[in-house]
Amino acid sequence: MSRVDTGLLLFVEDPARTVSRWSQEEPSGDTAVEMLAAVHGDLVAVLMGAPGTALYLAPAVAADEGYVKQLAGTSGVAILQVPMAPPLERWDAGLSILFNRCTHRKVLCVDGGVPDVAVEDLSRARRKLDLYDMVLGREGEDRCWLVGFNGYQEILGPANAGPDDTLHPLLQAAGRAGLDVSLLDTKRTLATGPDMDLLRGLARRADYSRLRAVLERHHPARKSREEAGAN
Repeated sequence: MSRVDTGLLLFVEDPARTVSRWSQEEPSGDTAVEMLAAVHGDLVAVLMGAPGTALYLAPAVAADEGYVKQLAGTSGVAILQVPMAPPLERWDAGLSILFNRCTHRKVLCVDGGVPDVAVEDLSRARRKLDLYDMVLGREGEDRCWLVGFNGYQEILGPANAGPDDTLHPLLQAAGRAGLDVSLLDTKRTLATGPDMDLLRGLARRADYSRLRAVLERHHPARKSREEAGAN
């Protein structure tokens, strides 16, 4: 296999497990699972189109392995076998594999709960890694949706981050290691509930055709009103 400059590891959670944490009644559970599966299919297709980047999938936890295998088989993406461990330790293990076994020069880890990662986001992250040792994508105030390194740095596992604050422990660990860090744009995840405005915005993009089909199938009245307004 010829060397590709950047390795991109996408950690994916089974949509049914995501939806089980949602408290909202709408959309219904089955519809929400279908929407998230469509988002994953579209997202993988988008990320596969990033130039100079090799995409890999990994389950977020062991319970997601069957779903990730199915997603990987459908999309033709390789699965990275990452040892099961607490979240940041798994990310650290994945980064180590991509740097040392797959010999990528730069490595990015992305949270699959963020539905609107674009090729432009990855391009910015890669450019930043020409100038910085580490790049972090901020989710809200305290969490990360992306972690990237230019050269392997073993700081994720010992960072001791909790589930509600992964950003600040990583910034502190990077400071202790003397790494130069740059932050990327803030993103929103769908882990805490359906953000229908975000999903409808994505569905209007040409590269989210699976999501658009699901929304049109489950919201025909909305589609008819929009078509009537356009005529």
